[in-house]
Amino acid sequence: MKQKLKTIIIIVILLSIGIWIIDKIPFNKNINQKINANIYENGVAVSQAILVINGEKSNYLFRRKEGFVGEFLIPYAEKTDRSGLQAYITWNGEDNTQRIGYFYKGSIKLAEDMGLVPYLLINDSMTKFAIMLTDHTVIATSDEL
Repeated sequence: MKQKLKTIIIIVILLSIGIWIIDKIPFNKNINQKINANIYENGVAVSQAILVINGEKSNYLFRRKEGFVGEFLIPYAEKTDRSGLQAYITWNGEDNTQRIGYFYKGSIKLAEDMGLVPYLLINDSMTKFAIMLTDHTVIATSDEL
């Protein structure tokens, strides 16, 4: 009886550790795409831009909080269109907003310093999004966003 109890306790402990480890490991997805987007000023599409998104997006199994690290180059926002600049985007699992920031050579660059509002809307596959610049220009993949 004592041996069965020890075996059950060991199995429960090992299963708990295994589930904890799987919960902590992100299953990263490589994102490498160019996306056409419209540039809106005062609600009217005035031109188009091609955004470059190149990096890794984390996909946890049991958590909704995910993140992206890599290039998120917006040619219309000149400060974001430089080599070596990395963006980090965090998905908030509680609502439908994401937060963006940048870092360059070890220093953090706030979105506001890059000419962007720090919140954006972007889908999980990173193919549809809307982001606003500090001058109230909106860059979006569709009129609906």
